[in-house]
Amino acid sequence: MSRVIVALLFPLLAVAQSTFLWHSLPGGVTPDLVGILMLACGLRGGAAAGSAAGLWAGTLVAALRGDLAAPLALLYGAAGWLAGAHAERGASRVTFPWVGCALVVLLAVLESALANFWGGAQQSSSQLLVSVAWNGVFCLALLGTRRTPEGAQYP
Repeated sequence: MSRVIVALLFPLLAVAQSTFLWHSLPGGVTPDLVGILMLACGLRGGAAAGSAAGLWAGTLVAALRGDLAAPLALLYGAAGWLAGAHAERGASRVTFPWVGCALVVLLAVLESALANFWGGAQQSSSQLLVSVAWNGVFCLALLGTRRTPEGAQYP
């Protein structure tokens, strides 16, 4: 996938996630498609690509939600960096969904903690668990992610 297409997919998915996909899944859950794309960028491009994609994704999601951009950008950036660092270690593709699920749990818990800290809308524990479960299912899409070899040029 070209870098331009990926860069354009982030705002498109962020708008879709914040508008017509808002609370669209059973249990009132919104799929974190931007987060999944950010994890795929990290797993495909490495730690630098993952952190850059995470900063961009977190800023977009926060701006569309009306949240503070810096904390979410840092959370998403850290998750993207961790995904990329895992891929740079030469890990098997089979582990990508598991790493994705772990990072989705990390993002969900830390976003909820930030919302509690800033006095925003609080999620119940059951809604948080359902959100993690649904986004964990979406992490299975990460099985199709392949690491770009070192020195390879993007189209």
